[in-house]
Amino acid sequence: MIHINWKKVIFYHLAFLLCYCIGTDNSYAKRFRFQWSPRISISQQYDDNFYLADEDADGDWPPKRENWLTAVKPGIQLNLITAPDIATTLDYDLGLFYYARPTKYLNQFGTIETIEEEDNFLVRHNLALNGFKGLQLTKRLTLDLDEFLQMADDPIEANPSVVSTRRIRRQYIRNTAGGRINVLLKRNNSLYFGGHHTIVENDDPQDEDVQGYGPSAGINYWLNKDHGLNFDYSWTRADYDRPLPPDTPPLIPVDEDLDTNEHQGRATYTYIITPKATTDLSYQLTSLEYDSQDKTEYKIHTGVLGLSYQFTPALLGRVSGGYSQTLRKQDDDEQGFTGTLALNHVAQKGTLTLSAATGFRRQSFEGENTGLSNFYQVVFADTYQITEKFSTTITAAFNQDNYLENFESNIDDRILWEGSISFDYTILKWLSSSFRYEYRQEYYDYQNIDNVEYIDNRVTLTFTAFYLSDPVSF
Repeated sequence: MIHINWKKVIFYHLAFLLCYCIGTDNSYAKRFRFQWSPRISISQQYDDNFYLADEDADGDWPPKRENWLTAVKPGIQLNLITAPDIATTLDYDLGLFYYARPTKYLNQFGTIETIEEEDNFLVRHNLALNGFKGLQLTKRLTLDLDEFLQMADDPIEANPSVVSTRRIRRQYIRNTAGGRINVLLKRNNSLYFGGHHTIVENDDPQDEDVQGYGPSAGINYWLNKDHGLNFDYSWTRADYDRPLPPDTPPLIPVDEDLDTNEHQGRATYTYIITPKATTDLSYQLTSLEYDSQDKTEYKIHTGVLGLSYQFTPALLGRVSGGYSQTLRKQDDDEQGFTGTLALNHVAQKGTLTLSAATGFRRQSFEGENTGLSNFYQVVFADTYQITEKFSTTITAAFNQDNYLENFESNIDDRILWEGSISFDYTILKWLSSSFRYEYRQEYYDYQNIDNVEYIDNRVTLTFTAFYLSDPVSF
């Protein structure tokens, strides 16, 4: 089984941030300012469908149950300020959770069990490193880093890049990290070398542990001030592991040898038409190879033409369209339209984002390996500062996936509707409050069993006490 020592992860990131501040050349270190902000939050959440049970389920599992969740989260945020309005943030939360009702799950023998933690008390961890972009190592070298660590049991993951929903409420750990070195050349040209690493470890024996890693590289070259070329390449190795007890048949059949090698290359031509308008033409090739000869290998060819336009200093729009063809070795080929439409408005009192996208995507580092799908997505998000102390955020999203690979999940189609609204109010200089409502409706069309549809409503009230130190210069 793949294991994560979260204590070491936290220690290494704190040590790295400290060593970076101390060891960086003095000419750059003098620009740095350091800030720290300890906090503690107390929240109460009501969930009317704790196990995300099917609305029309007849059996005993999963049950349609409500639950109350009480959480106390001490945390700390460390900020390394490198320029006005630019900061690298290391954020950590220790979550202490108490469930009003015991958490249950269905084991590989088909028996309902209760999580063996005293008094329904659970401990969780979250760690994130954000904003570590473009930090100068030398005059021509900059460093980018990112890190996300989550230890949770919520089947709806906090990481926005994770699309699928877990079937069973069990503890899991997700750790994703990446970094790259940027080499700044003359005439705004540059190249980079990087790498990425992802680990997902599950307590549920029905879910596969997965580890993904690989290098990446790219070059950006401007022919003149209006015409540029960009070339990118990445390789990802994915290793899967399902550590079932010996001679124990799982509830869901096991697909062996899902380990893969994925190569992705992209070439992009960019033309700056006017100071407000930019167009680009790109071609991308994705090649996937399974270790097992029984699995379908495929290549995806995608060509896209895009246009970005700055309508006003606050409003940016983009539209793109193209064609994607998936050539599969042992199955029928797939082809279709791929494109995006996006508007982003940034104002003094808030931001507004509206986007739509369609194409092909592969979900391989999630709670369940569902493989390649043809997807449709619409996302809306609006944040508005009503007064100096009062703000609101509204989000809504639609996702549809039509799965193309015959994996163990046996899912043909998946449709997800979700939305939320939150109100945040600053009570005192050191105390804030938040009220949040979330709605989620998800539908699964399975190949061999009845279809599943669930609706989940959550209401959360949170109070947070915090302290923000004054910036300290190095």
